[in-house]
Amino acid sequence: MYIPDVLWMYSVFWSPRRSPGGFSTRTDAEEDAAPAPPAPLGDEDAANDTERIFAGLPVPVVHEYLDRILALRVHLWKRMAPALATHVALELAGLLAGVQEAETEADQVRAIARLWVFPTLVLCLPGVQQPSRERVRLTTARLKQWRQGELTALLASVPELTGGQPTDLPWHTVSSKVVKHVRARHLGAAARLVESAGVHDTTDAPPLAERAVVKNAVMGIPYTSAAGPSRWSPSLLHQALSLPAAGAEVLTAMCGLFDRVVHRGLEPQAGALWAHARLIPLRKPDGGVRPIAIGEIFRRVLGRLAVTSLAHDAVETLAPDQYGVGRKAGLEAMVMRTRLAVLDNPGWGVLKVDISNAFNTVRRPAFMRLVQAQFPHLWPLVRTCYACPAPLRAGKHVLKSESGVQQGDPLAPLLFSLALHRQTRDITHAPGQALVQCWYLDDGAIAGPVRSLVAFLEALDHSAREIDLSINRRKSELVLPPGSCETDITALSSLHGLPVVPWSRVTLLGTVLDTGGDIGCVDRTLAATLELADKVAGIHEPEEAYHLLRASVGPARVVHLARTLPPEAVLDRFAAFDDAWRHIVARTLGVTAADGQNADGSWRAEWRLPLRCGGLGLTSLRDMSLPGFVAGSRAAARTLDEGEVLRAQREAAPPVAPQSRQPPEPPPPPRARPSHLARWRQFHDLEEAWLQQVPGVPDAEVEDLLDSQARGLSRFYSLLKKDWVSAPGSTPSERFRRQSLSSPHAAAWLGMPSGTVLGGIPWSPALGRDTWFTAVRHFLGLPVAGVASSAGLRCPAIVRGTTATCDALLDALGHHAQNCALGPTRYGRHAAVIDVLVRFATSAGHTVRREVRLEDVPGITSARPGDFSFDNNVVDVAVVAPDGVAAARSRKRGSFAAARAASPVGSSGHAANMVAFIVTTYSNVDVPARALLSGLARDFARVRQVPPRLGADRPLAGRVPSGVPRRRTWYPPAVPGRTLGPDGERPALAPPRDAGAQLIRTEHPQFTRSAPSNSAPELIQIQLRSG
Repeated sequence: MYIPDVLWMYSVFWSPRRSPGGFSTRTDAEEDAAPAPPAPLGDEDAANDTERIFAGLPVPVVHEYLDRILALRVHLWKRMAPALATHVALELAGLLAGVQEAETEADQVRAIARLWVFPTLVLCLPGVQQPSRERVRLTTARLKQWRQGELTALLASVPELTGGQPTDLPWHTVSSKVVKHVRARHLGAAARLVESAGVHDTTDAPPLAERAVVKNAVMGIPYTSAAGPSRWSPSLLHQALSLPAAGAEVLTAMCGLFDRVVHRGLEPQAGALWAHARLIPLRKPDGGVRPIAIGEIFRRVLGRLAVTSLAHDAVETLAPDQYGVGRKAGLEAMVMRTRLAVLDNPGWGVLKVDISNAFNTVRRPAFMRLVQAQFPHLWPLVRTCYACPAPLRAGKHVLKSESGVQQGDPLAPLLFSLALHRQTRDITHAPGQALVQCWYLDDGAIAGPVRSLVAFLEALDHSAREIDLSINRRKSELVLPPGSCETDITALSSLHGLPVVPWSRVTLLGTVLDTGGDIGCVDRTLAATLELADKVAGIHEPEEAYHLLRASVGPARVVHLARTLPPEAVLDRFAAFDDAWRHIVARTLGVTAADGQNADGSWRAEWRLPLRCGGLGLTSLRDMSLPGFVAGSRAAARTLDEGEVLRAQREAAPPVAPQSRQPPEPPPPPRARPSHLARWRQFHDLEEAWLQQVPGVPDAEVEDLLDSQARGLSRFYSLLKKDWVSAPGSTPSERFRRQSLSSPHAAAWLGMPSGTVLGGIPWSPALGRDTWFTAVRHFLGLPVAGVASSAGLRCPAIVRGTTATCDALLDALGHHAQNCALGPTRYGRHAAVIDVLVRFATSAGHTVRREVRLEDVPGITSARPGDFSFDNNVVDVAVVAPDGVAAARSRKRGSFAAARAASPVGSSGHAANMVAFIVTTYSNVDVPARALLSGLARDFARVRQVPPRLGADRPLAGRVPSGVPRRRTWYPPAVPGRTLGPDGERPALAPPRDAGAQLIRTEHPQFTRSAPSNSAPELIQIQLRSG
């Protein structure tokens, strides 16, 4: 009997290092050897006089130099050339160690100044295009000058860019920047860039984590994130930390510096330089200014680590009134608490409080005293950042940050909330005040009797002025109790100078409180999202536009509405939004909306299902409305219950400052139904309605399904997929297409842009516009007629930057796009991968059948077709991932014929080709996929008389960055000069080592959740040598 086995992921590649026979000649010792030291820069006997820079200069003079250097507009390396990377990394390690070892305030200022000016003085490049060798030569010369301490010569020769900083970027420039952000998976920045109105002209007036955690924190920052004033960008640090030898030194120095700042802090003047930032005055659509401070990446990483370690302590200190710091489902909880306060207490209203420029005006001594008393282990870091005014650099102007917290500092929300909580807590506990306070950072909603609310506003206004905060009465609102008349509104408006609104029109945090009243706020939010989506669809790269729409500018942007509003109030609006949004997405897919709709106007299943179920990932806001509201209500109720417990514990015992550097583990959430949920269900009880839509849930899993929106939607879409696959297709090919898409990971190639950075390599080949459209149409089972290309209905150029074109005729269903060897994508290498496996099995002595139909195999009744079979084992390639960068470079340099054959070009040794793909094997239940391919390797070794060199069963530890697995190879000890014979015996004379195959096993955490419950996913890499 044959059954579908587990899903496996493999990668097939040819080694760039080849012997004359075409096989690797690298020995085990060579592969395990330590990396070679960097080549010398020049005169290695010369002393390193880096410390001469700024040596002996007074602190004010160092500041003047720093202001002048950081105000220069220069062009820098985005990623260092390999010949320079190790030298720059070692220099960075020395600069970080210098800051750590500096003792006096003047020495600390000089050390930090050297760290900040190094990129501008050394890594700067001319604004004109130059060959890479010329750039390397220039940077090498500047690095020598730096090591000799020639500050004046370096400063005089900086190639400064001419012209001012553009304030209004043309759309094609914005579109290109958005594409880069999307490929870096920096979707938030991409969405903000699309909706930004430009920038204002500035020329007119914690406890130290483990090393791995620090490295992951740095590597987790998208490489397109903005750099601080010193121009130490994430991409430069990513490259430095990834170097085999120098990266360890950089990480050691970085951890040492972080340890110094956390435990001892820096002197005030040095702390000001540590906390300096680049100020960007973003222009609001109404012409206002939104100041954004971009601090140094080192400060941001350290602040993020500190906030992570203090999350539980912060919640205990600020609960239950503050929902913007460390609270799960904070938005939903604040909305629920405000609604319940008004609905449970007739005659109660709401006071919405808006604080003017809150983060930038709060008094620093106010929160610094609280940090020193309540978070003493955080005090050195906060003192370093805020004890002395820090420079804010806006173009060539330098401002002083003397008040407030910097927006963009990971510590800012906690520090501001501490100061605000101290002031509002005293008002709440005043005698006779029966109020319910809810704050989301600086947005407040206080529920209570109207007279008490007016008195609270006056008290809050007075208390806020003590810490330099002011209430914005024009944007604050007094919400009357439900059922109030218009005369009450007019009277109160004239009496208190506040905008007074009825309960039926009040909004809070982007949602409405009265679900039975005016929900025009929802219409405006949905319309604004559609307007932004239409703008995103105009990006010149449709693939990146699709990914940005799917992940950020769509239902994901307004999911808070689904989690806070009952479906009966918004279901029609959500359906209209889904329909309009999918019409916009269709433009980025090269199809029309009619291609995705059935005859009755409903959308085909592929347009509703997520990627894991074989759809386009365009999940519907209407579909998530009911499970989102149920899960959001339960999460909010649990958060409210936990807040009440924390407040009761705090009132029962005096607060004690946390002494342990490691926060205690929060208690596991109780499985009992939250008490706030029971009150909420009196108004909205939709749990049974949701369970009816996902029948068959075991009793033991009901609570988990109701608690998790993701788990509920997963079951809902699994049932939808089952109905879709089981429905009879119009043609046999349609039935096979549905069965193929329904397999796990069949749509994984749509999971990220084809140009996404893989394995730390900052360049990856991407799909061309026409190829993207062709691949999508083939995925959806649509004909490719009408796809625009320079070659008509012939395959257009696929590799960017070349003139090579395939020029083959495109068939009606787009099969050529699947088989074309030029395709540098997940999709285009399908046939090439199959050919490699077929050749491998043939070389192992097996008889291989191509394009086998599973109905012809005994024991298989209905399944998708297989690509080839051998010995009654059917193998089907489901998904092909992007090529490696070496293969793309090889195709770029090679001829069209060589690329078509996927063969090496010349003898340059750059023919490495790595293709990740997923296959499904249909074999005996006792023969899993790994064993099947291991048997192939043994057969290959026996036939070719070479050692098998099988990898160990030990899994690879640690996370795999960017979705590309690292390899760790283990070779068993072998007898020199001896190898296996045809019958498994060792022959007397070993043949020359000109052939080989190896299997390497490791785990791939990205696919853990999608694996069957009885097996963990594995990545097996088959290393072949072409020849």
